[in-house]
Order: sequence, then structure tokens, then C-alpha cells
Amino acid sequence: MDVHAPKPIHGWRDFLKEIGIVVIGVLIALSAEQAVEALHWRNKIASAEQAMRLELRDDDGHEGFVRLTAGRCLDSALVAMQQATARHASTAELRALAAAYHPPLRVWDSEAWKAVLASDVGTHMGAARLVQWSAPYRLLPYLSELNAREGEYVADLNASLPATGTASPAELATFRRTVAQLRRVDDAMVGAAHMVLLRTAALGAGLDPTTRDSLATLVRSAYGPCAHAPELRSASLTAVSGAADMRRWGLEQ
Repeated sequence: MDVHAPKPIHGWRDFLKEIGIVVIGVLIALSAEQAVEALHWRNKIASAEQAMRLELRDDDGHEGFVRLTAGRCLDSALVAMQQATARHASTAELRALAAAYHPPLRVWDSEAWKAVLASDVGTHMGAARLVQWSAPYRLLPYLSELNAREGEYVADLNASLPATGTASPAELATFRRTVAQLRRVDDAMVGAAHMVLLRTAALGAGLDPTTRDSLATLVRSAYGPCAHAPELRSASLTAVSGAADMRRWGLEQ
């Protein structure tokens, strides 16, 4: 094998030429490295977004749609309790109405979002895109809190009435107060669920018509014909929950 000795550099022109070759080689190497790095992060971002999209669509989206569809039934049941106390219904009737009240218990997941925040993916997504993804996830802690509070109120509702006999005026007052609290929670949960679905749809993770129909059928089988799946429109949020209630529960859009 022939070994070629390096050519001697004659003058500044040759020197600058050699430097130029080295610089160009370094720039090419850096550009290639940056291209590989950019591709790597694009893939990681795409995977993270797909995980969030699946979580919002197939988990939280289902839960939000069920709550939204059952909201009218739940409120009607609570109104029936208020009307029963207003007409001095028997304690046995109140116990039956309370025992029949079973709001859906849901767990609002955000594991994919937590994984993004715990990694460097969020810093490479860009601020605008990160804010878009945070929009539905910001509501999930509120929904979890409301769901837990609702469970406590349901337990209080049944415990406020005696197991037998006639309720005292104090027990009836507790019953009425608990029903009012449950109506407020239901109203807030319906409003929050509506916003989660709107924001999820904006990210391309909305429920398809077949899934919506299937979930609506399940809710109707559990709550009856009062179950209604409304259209998801921003303007209808004012009809779902008043602005004052939205602010009170920290659910401003």
C-alpha cells in the first residue's frame, strides 16, 4: 500500500484552502448531527402527542362524554328530591330517592401528560404547542376533586335520613342542603366535562360518531331516556353552567 506524505503548504492561499476544507467538514458533520438530533426529537414529540391523544380520546374523553350525557338525568333526580321535600313527602319516599341516586364514578387520568412534564419533550415542543396540550389537562384535577366531593355528598345524602321512622326537621334541613350541594357539583362537572371534550377535539382527539352513539346508548341503559348527548359547541357552555359558577369552581375557559 502506498502511503502519500502530506503536501507541504506553500503560502497563505494554500493555508486558507486547507482551513476551509477543515471548516466545511466540521460544518457538514455538525449539520448532520443536528439533523439526526432534530429527527430524534420529532419522533419523541410525535410519540408523546400520540400517547396524550389516546389518553384524552379513549379514557378521559369517554368519561367526559358519559358525565355530559348523564348530567340532565342527575339534575332531574336532584330536582325531584327538592320538590319532594317542598311538598313534605314521607321520609320513606326521600330515602328511596336518595338510594336511587348513583352518579358515575370516574377516574380522570393524566399519566401521558405527566410523562411529558417529567421529560425534556415539553421543552422541545414549543411554548404554543405545549399550552395547547395543557388546555384539557388543566381541567382534570378539578374534575377529580369534584368527583371526590360528589362521592362524599352522596354518602352524606343517605346518612342524613334515619334508617327507619320519620326524619326530624334538622335531618330534613341537612338533606336539603346536601341536595343543593350535589346540584352545584353536578353543574360544575358537566361544564368542565364539556370544556375537556371541546379542547380535546381541538387537538384532533375527539370522539368519533360511532363511539359517541355507543356511549350514549350505555348511559341511557343506566339512567333512562332522560340521558341526552348534546352537541359540543362553545356557545352552549353558558347554558351548561353560569359564569359565576365556572369562576367559583376554577373552571374558566
